[in-house]
Amino acid sequence: PQSGLLTRIIVEVDRTVPVLEVLAIIESSSEASSARPNGPDMLIEQSAARAAFQPSSASPTTAVTERRPHSVQVTPLARRVAKDHGIELHEVKGTGPGGRITDQDVRRTIASRLQPTLPSSSAQAVVEQGEVVPGSTHSGQPASVQVEPRARRLANQHGIDLSRVAGTGPGGRLTEDDVRRVIDSAGNRELAPVPTASSMAQKDGATAEQSQPQIIRLTGMRGAIARRMLQSLQTSAQLTLVSEADVTALVKQRESLTRQFDVTYTDLLIKAAALALRKHPRLNAVVVGEEIHIHPDINIGVAIALDDGLVVPVVRNADRKPLGAIAAEVAEFVQRARGGKLIMAEITGGTFTVTNLGSFGIDAFTPILNPPEAAILGVGRIAERLSRRDADLVWRQTMVLSLTVDHRVVDGAPAAAFLQTLRGFLEQPELIVRQT
Repeated sequence: PQSGLLTRIIVEVDRTVPVLEVLAIIESSSEASSARPNGPDMLIEQSAARAAFQPSSASPTTAVTERRPHSVQVTPLARRVAKDHGIELHEVKGTGPGGRITDQDVRRTIASRLQPTLPSSSAQAVVEQGEVVPGSTHSGQPASVQVEPRARRLANQHGIDLSRVAGTGPGGRLTEDDVRRVIDSAGNRELAPVPTASSMAQKDGATAEQSQPQIIRLTGMRGAIARRMLQSLQTSAQLTLVSEADVTALVKQRESLTRQFDVTYTDLLIKAAALALRKHPRLNAVVVGEEIHIHPDINIGVAIALDDGLVVPVVRNADRKPLGAIAAEVAEFVQRARGGKLIMAEITGGTFTVTNLGSFGIDAFTPILNPPEAAILGVGRIAERLSRRDADLVWRQTMVLSLTVDHRVVDGAPAAAFLQTLRGFLEQPELIVRQT
């Protein structure tokens, strides 16, 4: 129990109210004496208050007479703010003297209800400035917008999304007229419902859960590839030349060779590139410091794709090996690479690399140098194209070759000359077979 002075009656006599409803305001004697004058009006209000709470013997017992409410002290400003925002005062925890509810207590309650849809900075704006609504930064609206209580009630009644309403009041405040203009302009169109705090929280939670990225650490093979490719692009002057070769005869030559042993287009290209490097040794080189080292041996690396990366085993002295030996060696490399059984000696010492993406339907690309090599050949798919032969148009099978070189070692013209020689071997494949 607490002694005090009944200063205001909120619920009229004989009205049935729910349990815990605020019935009246009782202030302590010290607060009452400082806040209100002692005079005839005060005595009349006190007498009326005492009479109002005298139980009537002729009336049935009600919820009011069964349980007296706890005295709740509320500042006038807090009461006005609570009324404007539809806040029940018994839900507000008072932090003033003796548990008194202040306007700051009410504003904190408003902010806590808006918290699921507002960032912390916006919630603070509620406490300091009044009621706010989240804005859409995509539409250019501020992150928090002040809203008149009547405007909010009207928007709720008509399902108006306040973040889409332009405020014309002071500081961009949304007024009742702003909401009515949106309603009038919409006519009979269906307006988007206002998202609730719970629905927005569920949506945001689901989106966050679905949009979590898969994280792959750059370690092991993936890390080694990442470091080498970045090093390649950062430490060399890469230039890519593209040329198309007529491989109609090469296709027929391979069909003939497969009757003797298994051979792929990659095998044929390794042999053809090795023979072309004999005539253009500048591409069979590496950069060491401030020096260009031209290798006497032609060691061709072949890129083999794996599920989690790629490896480049080396066919040594490819220009001197028979085509059948190259085909057998590459087939073994593929099998052992996919089983993870290649050793370091088999993947080092290359002087030139061939990478074939034709089986994936790729026409041309820009292969990245395999450091410290000065050149790499990219091979595209075989496609049928119309070509002029004398006065006739005939279907020919063609292949696009993409050659990347280190411009520090090789200029454009020597690189183009290498491609021209390589095209000659591919267009006359009997030269490849003859030198095996």
